[in-house]
Amino acid sequence: MKPSFMIAATSSGSGKTTLSLGLMRALTNRNIVVQPFKCGPDYIDTQYHRISTGRDSVNLDLFMSSERHVKELFGRYSESADVSIIEGAMGMFDGFDGMNGSAADIARTLDVPVVLLINAASTSFSVAATIYGFTRFCPDVKVTGVIFNRVASENHYAFLKEACEIINVVNLGYIRKNESLQTPSRHLGLSLDSLSEIERFVDAAAKEVGSTVDINGLLEATMIDCRQMPSVVQSKRNLTVAVARDEAFNFIYPANVERFNANIVYFSPLHDKALPENIHGMLLGGGYPELYAGQLSENNTMRKAIRAAVIGGLPTVAECGGFLYL
Repeated sequence: MKPSFMIAATSSGSGKTTLSLGLMRALTNRNIVVQPFKCGPDYIDTQYHRISTGRDSVNLDLFMSSERHVKELFGRYSESADVSIIEGAMGMFDGFDGMNGSAADIARTLDVPVVLLINAASTSFSVAATIYGFTRFCPDVKVTGVIFNRVASENHYAFLKEACEIINVVNLGYIRKNESLQTPSRHLGLSLDSLSEIERFVDAAAKEVGSTVDINGLLEATMIDCRQMPSVVQSKRNLTVAVARDEAFNFIYPANVERFNANIVYFSPLHDKALPENIHGMLLGGGYPELYAGQLSENNTMRKAIRAAVIGGLPTVAECGGFLYL
């Protein structure tokens, strides 16, 4: 038995990332091993998760993969953690086709409870109707409690607590309205300057969540039996795949790298002068090559090495920024 749950919200912009990062860092500060996950194909939030926990965040996507594969990913990565936290996407029921692929769909597929985040700005007792609808709309999605964001005062919070009581839903705390808790721009990249800003934000979110959210109550309310999750580990093939990873190329799904089922060596198109030796394949993923165009262009020996390898028949996968680089 271990705490495993989804953080979902009524809509985009409600503060899921603030709550998720704050909670992940607050738990990590307690020496609790947190395994982060993200609903859908998102590269940015997963990097924030890694900064908050020190562990790779894994995408759970019912559009691009089967239910079994999502369950296998969740089971395998959760196995070595004390707590598993999934950050939802958009509103809880917003999927690629109705509810399909939504945060709610992933929560019911994995049979994990949901912690519902409510944006309480400019509302008070009316949240009772919102919570009532979200907790009863889909009975096989188990909402275990709610947390409020952008709470203006203790008086404001009193109305919100009363709303929970009248509809018999567990209140797990709140996050105060705070201008310093504005999520960093998703277009910052991961330069040293932006990393310091992200660290500042994560620390501020952790401090806030630690003081106003009932973390112990949340963990107790979200215990599940993780043995139900399939966890398949395959033996590696005798192959070596080179994967580009540096400041310019950092949008990588861990599950895609795993899928090669090979020995992985990382290299930098920015800084290295040659490809790793004796490789059987190459992955050039996405990132921010446009921010490093000059440096990438000037690294002539690496450009020539990659060009020669691809023309020479080296199996290569390039996507997004990696494709632009080619």
